[in-house]
Amino acid sequence: MAELPSGLRRKTPADPALRSSASERRTDGDSESAPFIWSVSGLSRRLRGDIERTFSVVFVGGEISSLAVHGVSGHAYFILKDDQSQLRCVMWKEHVQRLRFRLENGLEVIVRGRLTVFERSGQLQMAVTGADRQGDGAMEEAFRLLAEKLRGEGLTSPERKRRLPLLPQAVGVVTSKSGAALRDVLRTAIRRDPFTRLVISPTAVQGDGAAVEIARAIGRLDALRVCDAILLVRGGGSREDLWAFNSELVARAIVACSVPVVTGIGHETDTSIADLVSDLSCSTPTAATESVIPVRAEIRHRFAQITNRLRRALRAQIGAETQALLRLEKRLEALDPVVLLRRRAQLLDELVGRAERCLRVALGRRQQQLSRHERRLARLEPKARLASMGARVQIARARQDHAMARTLEHHRQTLSVLAGRLESLSPLGVLGRGYAIVERADRRVVRSGKEVAPGELLRVRLLDGEIAVRVEPRGPASGAPLDVPAMRDEEVDP
Repeated sequence: MAELPSGLRRKTPADPALRSSASERRTDGDSESAPFIWSVSGLSRRLRGDIERTFSVVFVGGEISSLAVHGVSGHAYFILKDDQSQLRCVMWKEHVQRLRFRLENGLEVIVRGRLTVFERSGQLQMAVTGADRQGDGAMEEAFRLLAEKLRGEGLTSPERKRRLPLLPQAVGVVTSKSGAALRDVLRTAIRRDPFTRLVISPTAVQGDGAAVEIARAIGRLDALRVCDAILLVRGGGSREDLWAFNSELVARAIVACSVPVVTGIGHETDTSIADLVSDLSCSTPTAATESVIPVRAEIRHRFAQITNRLRRALRAQIGAETQALLRLEKRLEALDPVVLLRRRAQLLDELVGRAERCLRVALGRRQQQLSRHERRLARLEPKARLASMGARVQIARARQDHAMARTLEHHRQTLSVLAGRLESLSPLGVLGRGYAIVERADRRVVRSGKEVAPGELLRVRLLDGEIAVRVEPRGPASGAPLDVPAMRDEEVDP
């Protein structure tokens, strides 16, 4: 195996699919100097993923060549080319069937779709999802977007369409007063029913501002409240000439009209937004007039035919009912009503007996099921479980009461001992044994004779009260008792 150039090293791809498809060949030297080697399929998958992520939806214009439509699958394969390059394209059957035109070699188109790589051949190709003829792309896209918008609002659904009047007294006509469509409408209306009144609201049917005039003309006729239906007609023309009828303003005016609107725009192959939202779409102005205005003579003839058929049907029905009544009378004469009633009574008794037997059998089954359920319920009786739990609760409660009583008695004895100790240490107990507490005027206890001075007034607390004393000078050294005079009442501090 030839050695790889120095400075190159092999890398493991991050993508597991690419990692599995890559060869793991390395040189005998350092692995860091070996380059990553792609497999053909791995590289094709990597290119396909990068291209599909980079180019999600693209529009490409060019000329169709080498067109081939598969006879079994219906898929179309062709090459889109210009003066300098070409692009291989594939269009699946469901997208081919949605085209409004037929694919042909040499046709200039604008296609939309996604770029990808066909792994088997490693060639770049485009999966086409839609196509428009050159020059019609913007108009087709605008037409499609408006049609989808109105369809989403339910304005094109058959349930919204209104029925046409059987014998209209007045029909409105919205068209150009100088066009051939108006002459066709007048000629057809006079031929079919000269007594039908036509109310004409002239308007421009092509050019700038035509859509606004058409919507206003429909609104004027609707505001009159005299028309039973409205004809919106125009003769043939190019797509640009008929573009005023693809306006959303015209579509909204048709939907807002209080009477049915019938369109006859262009030729049979022409379809406009007005045709989609109208109550009835006809191929030509003449066909639209014929759908709204019936032939009065034909209506009269049809009415006479229906009347005669109704009369014959009534006569036949009356005859059949008469014959049936006669047959019933003969059967009543041949059969005694009492016998019939007895037969019915016997049948009723039999049915009642069968019903009672069935009820008894069903009741027995239900009783057996009830017995089984009762036995199961007895084993799982909630009352027994509640009684057991209640006994356990009573025992626990008695134990709790006993423990609380013992605890209270223990604490009571402890309290009595502590009270005795406290009583023995209480100053009041000391006073009861003949002792006294000497306090100064500021309630400080005198603990030594050195803390007082001669002539100072003191308080002596006894068990049953207090007395006031005054400090006298110490007596002779021999320790003879002092002659303490009695204290006057005014010397006692209140």
